[in-house]
Amino acid sequence: MPATPPTQEQLDALQAAIYSGVLKVVYEGPPRREITYQDVDQMQAILNAGQAVVDAAAGVSTTRFAATRKGTW
Repeated sequence: MPATPPTQEQLDALQAAIYSGVLKVVYEGPPRREITYQDVDQMQAILNAGQAVVDAAAGVSTTRFAATRKGTW
């Protein structure tokens, strides 16, 4: 069975926890879940991956381009 994609509310709760400096996040129902993460790096990686899934489902492009300048300053 494939994993259910995260909701924006779940991503918002995870981001709030990161900003607050806590490792435990409570996701309200259904089902209600409490998850304790190992560290902030793990939380940030999960947030980034979840946001990419939500953005892709909404048709938002997350492609980034580097800007360069030719010549000398």
